[in-house]
Formats: sequence, C-alpha cells, structure tokens
Amino acid sequence: MYKSTNMGTTWTEINSGFGSYLAIQSVVATSANIAYAASFGGGVFVTLNGGGLWTKLNVGYDFVWSVAAIPAINPLNTKLFAGTYGNGLYRSLNGGTTWSKVTNLNAPFIYSVVVDNTGKVYVASWTTGVFMSSDNGNTWTSLGMGGPGVSAIVVNPDNNDVFIGTKEGKIFLSKSGGLTSVSDNEESVPTKFELNQNYPNLFNPSTVIRFAIPEAGMFSLKVYNILGQEVATLVDGQMSSGIHKVNFDASRLSSGVYIYKLTGNNVNISKKMILAK
Repeated sequence: MYKSTNMGTTWTEINSGFGSYLAIQSVVATSANIAYAASFGGGVFVTLNGGGLWTKLNVGYDFVWSVAAIPAINPLNTKLFAGTYGNGLYRSLNGGTTWSKVTNLNAPFIYSVVVDNTGKVYVASWTTGVFMSSDNGNTWTSLGMGGPGVSAIVVNPDNNDVFIGTKEGKIFLSKSGGLTSVSDNEESVPTKFELNQNYPNLFNPSTVIRFAIPEAGMFSLKVYNILGQEVATLVDGQMSSGIHKVNFDASRLSSGVYIYKLTGNNVNISKKMILAK
C-alpha cells in the first residue's frame, strides 16, 4: 500500500499491519484518516490513522476482491460491503465490527463493488451479471449482463450513470433507459495471432481462454500440467479467422500451475494459468 499527500507527486509505503497479505485489490476511504483495504488472502483491513497502522477485520472469508462503503458521521455506523472471489458478498452495518454473508444475492465471484452518492450499492459478478441495492443490501435488483463476464463498475458522481466493463473489452452504460454499448474494441478480423491470459486467473473451477486467428487453418488449443503431460484438448481442427473463446472446466483436476498452448499454421504460443481449489 502506498499513500500520496501531494496529488501523486511523491508516494510513501504504508504497509504496517498487513503482514504477508500484500495483494491489495481495492481501497476505499471514508474520511481523512479512516480507510478500508481489500486483500486477496488477508480479507479486509482498516486504518484509523491515515495508514499508519492497518488492522485485520474478521470478515469470515479472506479472499476479498473489492470493498465499498457508505460513510457515516459516526464511523461505527459506516456500512461496508466486501466482494469475494468464490464466496459471494459480505456486509457490515457497524463499521466492520461484525460481518455477515449476504445470502439473498446469487453472485459467487464479485470483482467490483461501488456505491453512488445516493447510497445505492452496485455489484459486478463475473458469472451472474450486475446487481443493485437501494436498501443497504437487504434486497437486490438484477440489471442484467449475466454473460459477458462483468469485471468492473464505475459510477459517475455527477449523475450516477453506471459504466460497466467486461472481459470482452466492452464498456456499457447504465442509465434510466437501460444498458447502452459505449465501446467495442474487437476487430472483425484480427491482424495477428494472439493468446490472451485466461480470465479469471486464479480460477476455480472454470476459466475462459480467448485467442485471435488472422487467417483460417488447422489449429489446436491444449492444456498441459507442469510436467508437460496433456490434460485437456479444447480445440483441435479447422478454424475460421477471427476472435475465439473457449471455456476450460478444470473441476476434475487438482490445484496447481497449468500451461495452455495454441499451435497451428505459423503459430506456437503458450501461457501459464493457476487452478486454486
């Protein structure tokens, strides 16, 4: 964790209290001195003195990807939301003193949680889309998007428009009239071979692999364990030019590092991925 007090000109490391849990995924400040940090592996931490010392909170699940807050004049009345990787959403209504799992939200993989200036809470779920709550998480309304792999949400503080980013490289805008596509950076025909990093990574039990082929031909996409033994064939045969994606279900495999390789006409590309059960 780093802190700047001069608009980013200089930065100071403020890691006291994190221990070895330094994979910080999200930070939210509720005052000049109070902030909360989401750590992947360490859960949620709080600082009450501007980052001089961080204290671990007892959320109940330590693989936290995003944290958001509805501030209150009394810090003990601050409402907190922690989106986790694999275990849904957790909520605290007393500044992080106690936490409970939100059981009425079907969203196991939550990559982003944000709060607009009216107190509405938005959740981006990788597998089930976007949800909104206007009553501190007691009830939820689906905004759709249950398919493209939503990974990020940003709220415009001026008008509360919601921008939604997906794994497909697209951005959608949510207004009162519904969802509108803002941008799409996919080309109909790619100009070079590409093998993207699987997403999500770490993953359990499935992940998506995306690759680009500039011209038709015979191609294969296979997965190997760290010993070089083939464990899965995802693609093997004639493919058209374009951008392709496949789902890799690793539920039968054990945790560890795996290699996926795209081979074929004029291409031989490989990348690593991590299965963490």
